[in-house]
Parts: sequence; C-alpha cells; structure tokens
Amino acid sequence: MTVRIHVGAHKTASTELQYAIRSVRNELAGQGLGFLGPSALRSQRLPLSRAIRGDQNLAAEPLRAKLRYWLSSHEDHLISEENILGTTSRGEMFGGDDVLYPGAEDRLARTLELLGKPEVELFLAIRDPATFVTSAYGQQLRSGALVDVSTYVRGVKVRSLDWTGLIERLLGCEGVSRVVCWRLEDHTQVRGRVLARLLGPERAALVPPATLRHRGVSEKAYRYFMKTALEDMETPVQTLLRDAQKRHPRLEGEPSMRLLHHRTYRSSLVNYDAQAGRIAGMERVEFLRPQNPPVPPV
Repeated sequence: MTVRIHVGAHKTASTELQYAIRSVRNELAGQGLGFLGPSALRSQRLPLSRAIRGDQNLAAEPLRAKLRYWLSSHEDHLISEENILGTTSRGEMFGGDDVLYPGAEDRLARTLELLGKPEVELFLAIRDPATFVTSAYGQQLRSGALVDVSTYVRGVKVRSLDWTGLIERLLGCEGVSRVVCWRLEDHTQVRGRVLARLLGPERAALVPPATLRHRGVSEKAYRYFMKTALEDMETPVQTLLRDAQKRHPRLEGEPSMRLLHHRTYRSSLVNYDAQAGRIAGMERVEFLRPQNPPVPPV
C-alpha cells in the first residue's frame, strides 16, 4: 500500500493539478488508486480540514473510520489538500523568525493520526516568497478579507520566508519517508514528472493537459478594487473584487499585481534561488528540476 499526500503549497498550481486529477478519478480508481481532494476533504461528509484545525465540535472517530475504510478500499492512495499546511490567513501563513505555515507539522501529524499513521511521501511545490505572498494576499481578498497588504505582511521579512525550514519540519513528522519538491516556476516543464510520481507513469497518462485556473488579480484590477472598496462600504468585498477583475482581467502572459517594494522582489528571488539549492541537497528530498534537452552531436 502506498499513501502520497500533496500538501500544496497554496498558489503553486495546486488547483490545476487537483482539477485535472479529479476529472479522471473514476478511471484512476479502476486502476487501483483512490483520490481525495479539497472538494471531498472540506465537505460535511469528510471534514478533514475542520478536524486538523482542532474543531472541538467535530467528533473525530467517524472521520477516522471513514478514512481508514477508504485506505482499505484501494491499493494506492493520493490525498491533495493544501490546507493541511494551514490557510492563507496571516496567522496561519506567517510565524516568528520568518517561519512559513507555523502550524504545519501539527496539522500534518493530526492528519497522519486520523489515517492510522501510515508511511507517506509528501509532495510540495514552492514559489518565490515575494510573488507567493502577493498571490496569497490576493486569495485573502477573494475570501472577503478586506485588509491592506502592509497589514498582511507587517513584521514579516518576505524575502527571508523559509521553505527550507518548512520542509525540515515536515520531514520530522513520524511516518514521513520523503518529500518530493519542485518550483512553481518550473511547473510547465515538470508537470508530467510530478504526475508520474504522484500517480505512477501509466496512470499519469490518463490525466488531461493543463488548463489555467485562478488567473490572479491584475495590477489594474487591484487598484480599481481598492478605490471602490474605500468608496462603497455596503457591497461585499468578493463582489467588488469580481467586478474589478471583470473590468480589468489578467490576460495570459500578463504579470500579476506587484504590491511590495521592488527591492523586496529582487532580494526575494536571490534568496529563493539559494533556498532551492539547499533544498535540492537535503536528505530524503527529491527535487524535480526541468530536464535539459539533449545536446546534438557536433
């Protein structure tokens, strides 16, 4: 039996992978692989997300029984849920000393306990911290949280947010055998290899090509949204943001909003490259990089 858990992170094309895999979940089940994604794990029938947040009104035993029955029903298993790490809210995203997802290891440990503490492989995509934070902030706006970006990142050294430390903490959880990691910036080039590692090569061939999900908020849309949000105190935030995105959509190839200081984006990228190098050299980490095309003979 294999158990693989894709934990995101948020804003790293997780939705694209989940959508594509879910579209062939019946075919995958026919080949012995069970799949649970966010639509199942955030539902009333299988409320994993609530359970690992410590919801005191939720009885754990029925959920535990359902998850273990699911494990017994398939040979191989894939869970994909970025909220195992936390959410994009400020308190769950940032901790002291530039920690990312400060509660991640506790939430993962609760997940593994509910599953019966199997041995698992974790799958995690990382992203340049500055663009990651900007995109996570956009997710908060879409959820209806009206907060300015300076408040969202107050006290956080964005350029120093630490993916390396997050992976070390996840590897420290009992039952985690390995972390398979890749960069969002390489998603297009490594998507096929990610799917092959998640599903197996034959099953990966069933998954349809990538489709773009969550285009993000354009710079013009954000500026329009903030202006209207200050003038209109009655319309829900989500409605104002949707209207702004409709008026100023982010077109394919267009950069998303850049709300931090330009020096933050520059220094973040430098630190991120260094972090990726360190992560690639860590024990029990498999780092997926784009494969160089073969050099033609001279």
